[in-house]
Amino acid sequence: MIVFLIRNFIHLYWILAVLLFFLKTFSKTFDEFTYYGKFLPSTTNDSNRPAPFLYRIFQKYNVPEKLGWISFYFIGLITTCVCFIISPFLFHYVSFSHSSLIISVLFAVHFVRRIIECLFLQVFVDRRMNLFNFASGLSFYFFLTLGNLVEFQQRVSISKIIVGSLIFVVASFLQCYSHFILFGIRKKNTRTKSKDSYYEIPHGGLFKFVSAPHYLCEILIYFSFLYLNRLRSINFFLCFVFVCANLSQRSFRIHHWYLNKFDNYPENRKKLIPFIL
Repeated sequence: MIVFLIRNFIHLYWILAVLLFFLKTFSKTFDEFTYYGKFLPSTTNDSNRPAPFLYRIFQKYNVPEKLGWISFYFIGLITTCVCFIISPFLFHYVSFSHSSLIISVLFAVHFVRRIIECLFLQVFVDRRMNLFNFASGLSFYFFLTLGNLVEFQQRVSISKIIVGSLIFVVASFLQCYSHFILFGIRKKNTRTKSKDSYYEIPHGGLFKFVSAPHYLCEILIYFSFLYLNRLRSINFFLCFVFVCANLSQRSFRIHHWYLNKFDNYPENRKKLIPFIL
């Protein structure tokens, strides 16, 4: 009964997350309030543009961006480990052919990789994350990993395990390589005084085809989780819809940001999907 209630509460969380995302499309103020990274008001092309009203209100409630991202992956890793340990006590029979345990292993790999990248590769400029974005990130990774525990346990065939894991590994490698390219550009330019000069046109890897390959890879990583649940998990389906919508919007925004900033930006480079979109 408790597992049933938790499962439905998590489904409600993802529905609310999707609704809040679509609220951003109707409210420019709320949309700007959720900005982070290069889209914060201080780093937009219009330097005279005032910060959004909500941003000014919550500006004093913030954390360093680096601490925020590390906290997200750390809470995901801790929740994954706890769920992995207690799962045998919640279900009479579990094995590594069950989807939740396989995904728990992939979660741990993903979170450890991202923590290492944040600590040793990624160069964070002097930016801060407002309290809303910080709480949203923490809740996202907490409910993502908790939802994996309370979903119905499904046996997965060896072929699906191989295919799903292969999608995860390839997407993770390509995402890591894309991050390495971006981090290299940022690290090379951190000593410049102007924040706008931190950026260059990235080249190499999937950047040859799209402006945001790291987001494309992130979508594929979450698809691998859904695939390993035999495309039947409500939790991972709703999460996948949210991730697709959120990262698609951000990749479109990044693409137009590059076009406005660099006159020589490659015309044949797509936003998110090579040769298509």
